Amino acid sequence: MSRSAQFDHYVARVREGKSGLGRLAAGTLLVLVAWGVATVAALFFGMAALLVISLSGGEPFDFSDPATLMQRFTASRTGLLALLLSLAGLWLGVWMALKWLHKRRISTVLSAAGRLDRGDFLKAFAVFSILPFILQIISLTTEEGVVANPIGVAGWLVGALALVPVLLIQTSAEEVFFRGYLPQNLAARFGSPLIWVCCRRWPSRFCIGAAAFRCK
Repeated sequence: MSRSAQFDHYVARVREGKSGLGRLAAGTLLVLVAWGVATVAALFFGMAALLVISLSGGEPFDFSDPATLMQRFTASRTGLLALLLSLAGLWLGVWMALKWLHKRRISTVLSAAGRLDRGDFLKAFAVFSILPFILQIISLTTEEGVVANPIGVAGWLVGALALVPVLLIQTSAEEVFFRGYLPQNLAARFGSPLIWVCCRRWPSRFCIGAAAFRCK
C-alpha cells in the first residue's frame, strides 16, 4: 500500500511538535486513562439520573441487584446516552496528549489543513443517515414479529434530535484517536504501512463523520 501525497502532508504536521515512540506510548496511555475516567463518570451520572427518575415516580429500578441493574441500564435511553457520551473521553485524552506531550494543537490531527471539511462531512452525514433509514424501512417488510413502538412521532423526533449530537461525539472520538492520532504518529516514525495502516482501518461503529476527517 503506497502513501499518497495528501497523507504525507498530513503526517508532516507531526513535525510541528515533539514526537517519538515514548511520547506516543505515554500519549496512548493518557488517552485510555481519560477514556476510562469518562466511562466511570458517565456510568455514575447515568445511574444517578435513573435514581432520580425512579424516585420521582418514573420507571422503577431495583438498585440492589447489580447484574440486572446494568442490563436494564444499558437498555434504557439514559444508559445509552451515558455510554455513548463516555467516548468523549477519547477527545479529551487526545487533546491532553497533544498539548502536554507533543506540544502541538489538536487541529494538527484533524487534517493537513487543520480544519474539518464541511462538504465532505455533510455528504457522509447524508449517506450514513439516509441509507440505514431506507434499509430499516425495507427490513420491516421482511422481518417477522415486528411490533410497533408505543412512542409517538413527536417523542421520537425529540429523542432523535437528542441522539444525533451524542452520536457525532461518539463517532468522531473514535475517528480522532484510531484514524488520527495513532496512525499519524506511527506513520511519522515508520515507513511500512503494516505498522500504521491497522489503525486507519480500525473498525468504527456508525462512522457518520468519517469523510470529514480525510487528509486534505
